[in-house]
Amino acid sequence: PNIVPGPNAQSPARLANLDKRNGALRVVTVGRYVDFKAATILAMMRTVERLRDDGLDITYTTYGGGPLLDKLVDFARSSRHSTAFTVRGEITNGEFGTEVTKYHAFFGMGGAVVRAAMLGVPSIVAIQRRADDTCYGLFSSYDHAQCPMFGDPDPSGVELPMDVVLREMALGGADRVAAIGAACKDAARVYGSSNTVDMLRVALHAAVRVEHEWMTWADAARIRAETWSSRLHGRSTLHA
Repeated sequence: PNIVPGPNAQSPARLANLDKRNGALRVVTVGRYVDFKAATILAMMRTVERLRDDGLDITYTTYGGGPLLDKLVDFARSSRHSTAFTVRGEITNGEFGTEVTKYHAFFGMGGAVVRAAMLGVPSIVAIQRRADDTCYGLFSSYDHAQCPMFGDPDPSGVELPMDVVLREMALGGADRVAAIGAACKDAARVYGSSNTVDMLRVALHAAVRVEHEWMTWADAARIRAETWSSRLHGRSTLHA
C-alpha cells in the first residue's frame, strides 16, 4: 500500500530548540501497547534514562493504546527521570503527521516508521519483541531491499545499541538531525505504491517457501496481507 507523506518536517521551528549544548532531543513513538511493541518502548525508556544519567537532555513521548498501557505509565511515573516521559493515548491516522513532526526523532517499526521517514523525521528502526537496548539503527541505513519494512524481524539486519544512535543525534545538533531526516525521507521513496506491491509479492513468496511450506500460497498470502494491512492502516485509530 502507498503511504502518502505529509508536510515537510524539517522546519526551523521544529529544530529551533535542539542545540549542541543545551537543547532537548525529543523522541516519539506511535504504536499499539502490546507485547511485541511495548517491549521495544520499555527498552527505549531505559535507554533514555541512562543517557539522561550521563547528562544528555532527551525526552520520550509515546502515543497508542492497548493492554500494556498501565505498564508503560507505571514505568514512566516511577522512573528517576519521570519528567522525561509522556505516555499518551491513541491518535487518528489523520493526526499522525501533525503530531510526529513536532519531534526530532521517531522510534518504531513497520508502517509507522515508514510514514515518519516519509515525513522527513529522523527515524530509528525498532526490533520486534526485543527487550534489550538494540535496534536496527537509522531508517536511512537499513537494507530495505533485503528485508522490507513490514514489521517482521530481519535475520540479516545490523543491530546497534540505541544509546549510540541517540547520542549521535543529541550531540550532533540541529544540522545533523536535519541531515538524518533528509536521508530518511530519501530512503523512504522505495515505499512508493508500485515498489511496495513488488516487495510484498516477493516477501509473500518467501514466506510460503521458508516459513509455511505446509501452507498453500493463498493461505499464507491472506494471513500475511491481513497482518500488514492491520499494521499499516489500523482501524479508526492508528495501530501501526
